[in-house]
Amino acid sequence: MRMLDTDMKILLAKSCLLIVASKGLAIASPWFLKSVVDAMTTVGAIDLNKAMMGICFFGTSRFISTLLQEQRML
Repeated sequence: MRMLDTDMKILLAKSCLLIVASKGLAIASPWFLKSVVDAMTTVGAIDLNKAMMGICFFGTSRFISTLLQEQRML
């Protein structure tokens, strides 16, 4: 009985950590997309490097967020 309690506490702690990481990345991803839009708003000074990095960060954060969510569900 005591072993079950310890296992459940570890499982709960891992699950909470995965939720926080997953939701944190899901919330941060629109911020990356906003940086892409901001980089492309000025007509004369479009920063394609910043736009491409923002798109990559957006996709990566969404992908990792989904992986963490799926890991938590297992």
